[in-house]
Amino acid sequence: MLHVVAFCFAFGMIFIDGLRRLSGKKSAFKKRAHEKSQSMDDWLLGSAQKQHCMFYEDKSLVVHCSRSSASSIVWDASLPPVLVADGVSHLYGIMGLFLTKVLLGDIIIRPEPTDIPAPASVVWDVVTDFDKYEEWNPFQKRVEVVESHEGFVCIRMTVKLGVLDIVSTEKIYYCDSNRFILAYGIDRDGPASLRVVYLEALSPFLTRLNSYDIISGYPALFCRGYLRNVIYNGFTNSHNAMKLRCGEMLKLKKR
Repeated sequence: MLHVVAFCFAFGMIFIDGLRRLSGKKSAFKKRAHEKSQSMDDWLLGSAQKQHCMFYEDKSLVVHCSRSSASSIVWDASLPPVLVADGVSHLYGIMGLFLTKVLLGDIIIRPEPTDIPAPASVVWDVVTDFDKYEEWNPFQKRVEVVESHEGFVCIRMTVKLGVLDIVSTEKIYYCDSNRFILAYGIDRDGPASLRVVYLEALSPFLTRLNSYDIISGYPALFCRGYLRNVIYNGFTNSHNAMKLRCGEMLKLKKR
């Protein structure tokens, strides 16, 4: 009995530590201003992360980033990569490799792609206009672009999970405004995660919005079932809301 109590206590402490790491210390970040001379990619990546990225001139979906939560350096944005599996969230040495792979392995939450009757550049502008998310996004209620003292740029967002609002601070790994690819998440600083948003220009006035989330470690265990459905529905609603927002932006441009 004591062993069960001790295990539950240890697991609870690890879970609480994971939530703390997920949100990050607010005092450790400052809001990152977007200077007029900065391109979107320079603003969102910063010099600390941009040196780890490689960019392509073609319209492929290849992501080349030597520092992210993906276990490989090169991967295709349309195919969710396997995440890194290290740190306390995977409980190495406590539950063993078998449980890590079976119970705590990656889960992928991928809403249906949404076709938006707007140019890809307009959709991309809405995707990257984080300060305005609270005006239209029902799931990512508040989003800020912040910078750590090490110079890494992060997205700090308040996400609605059922009756709870969770604050998550996630590092931006990759941003390519020419090919409309954005990736951010958490790696060795907490529970591994990766969110990827990418656009496909089906025609000059029709864009397909794609996104998915990958979660690993013990948060993946809790995200199976109810929470997975909440996240899936949340991002599905975000897709639909973004479609409406892009329509509003087009109307404003025509005035």
